[in-house]
Amino acid sequence: MAANFTRMFIKDKKTTNQMVLWLSNESNKNKLLPRMPVEMWRHILSFVTEDKRKDAVILGNRVVIVSHGGGIVRIQSKKWFIRENGIKALDKIHRKTFGSKREDEIKSLEIYSGRLKIETVLNME
Repeated sequence: MAANFTRMFIKDKKTTNQMVLWLSNESNKNKLLPRMPVEMWRHILSFVTEDKRKDAVILGNRVVIVSHGGGIVRIQSKKWFIRENGIKALDKIHRKTFGSKREDEIKSLEIYSGRLKIETVLNME
């Protein structure tokens, strides 16, 4: 059972619903998990964070989005990104900072020019 559980990742609402149903069915078949209504399993899983996007990063007040394998880079302000995608879309993007607005801006321009890969920024501590 644990092997099946580790294969499931929460990516969106659809996979959350699949995981809720799976947990509910497993708890009915297995005595290791408590029997609870589906609503309780859904509430428990609401605390699990969704996978963050690997093609975007928030640097300061800017959202940098890289698509087509690094071929297209778009830099938007957070306000404009929220207008287009909604505030909940920000939760799926990694937030990074390099200590100052100036450094964050420099890093975003380095990604835009191709001198810095987004994977490098996401892996930086």
